[in-house]
Amino acid sequence: MINHIDRPAWRRRARALAGGMALLFLLAMPAGAANTVPSATMQEILIKTSILTLNDAIVTGNFAVLHTKLAKPAREEFGPDYIKQVFASFAEQKIDMSAISAVPPVATDAAQIDDRGALLLRGRFDVGSSRLVYELHFLPSEGEWKPIKLHVTINPVDETGAGATRRAPDPTAVPGRAPAVSGEPAQAPGPYVLERHAGLSR
Repeated sequence: MINHIDRPAWRRRARALAGGMALLFLLAMPAGAANTVPSATMQEILIKTSILTLNDAIVTGNFAVLHTKLAKPAREEFGPDYIKQVFASFAEQKIDMSAISAVPPVATDAAQIDDRGALLLRGRFDVGSSRLVYELHFLPSEGEWKPIKLHVTINPVDETGAGATRRAPDPTAVPGRAPAVSGEPAQAPGPYVLERHAGLSR
């Protein structure tokens, strides 16, 4: 009997499987890692995986996969339909954040673990004429760092390369919780532009 094997296809599947196993190995949390800030490489994986999973949900309208990727406390508090409502403005404006996959994140604050044991990652991606600013919080959950907060703002970048939008503090905001959805312009003095902003926070 002669077995005909599509060798190029087999190699592609093998590479994909190896890549998936490598990612799973990277995301798995070694013993004691919950008290240690992950490496820069691991941080980039967490940031991009979280934002791109959110992007897939926004583009497809299916938030079930994103829901399964949240830390257990967030899954128990927020259902897929609620998350879809939170990010409805992004879906309505057809926001696509997939371009961040090709550029590195720029940290705006040092990564830290707070008194809840949550990993805090804040930074931005500059892609073309847009800037995506993120604040992501992760908790150890089921052996991995998983999101409990996804807060994303997208705004234009001015001629100097600085974000053009300025946002005044929200006097009604609850400390430690991101606003659910906002499409209002910043109230800071001087000219402003409309920013696109949404967040899920436990």
